[in-house]
Amino acid sequence: MNECETALWRKKLRLRDNQQLFFSIMEYDEIYQYCTKQNVDTRQFLTSRPVCIITGIAQPTPMIEYVHSFGGRCFVKIYPDHYAYSDQDAKELLQLAENYTLLTTEKDVYKLSECINPALLYVLPIMPRFLFDGQKDFDTAILSFVK
Repeated sequence: MNECETALWRKKLRLRDNQQLFFSIMEYDEIYQYCTKQNVDTRQFLTSRPVCIITGIAQPTPMIEYVHSFGGRCFVKIYPDHYAYSDQDAKELLQLAENYTLLTTEKDVYKLSECINPALLYVLPIMPRFLFDGQKDFDTAILSFVK
């Protein structure tokens, strides 16, 4: 996105003088082990071992593409958004854990940790990044609103 595109969005949205528009993208942070919260080297993690991606999110494709972009071996297990993992799911995932390292989202790790050993789980966190140095302006706007 460039300055011309942002101007088009501002015009299209018909912002009032007191309104601000911020642009952000999603980025992935370093993978971490769920129990220890210790980061692992993402590239090494995704290329040195087979990984099973477990998702119960609305749009898993970006995560899957990101993991595949490292070229490692992976298997994908997709569940519906807001899925409640069952005992049968837990059995299947434990079997997969014999040959794959289990990688999931921050959203899913909490539910998964209730049905399988949390020491088996690694997490790929999602982080927003503001474009055009918008983080500082966004923080200022939020802080001024809540005062």
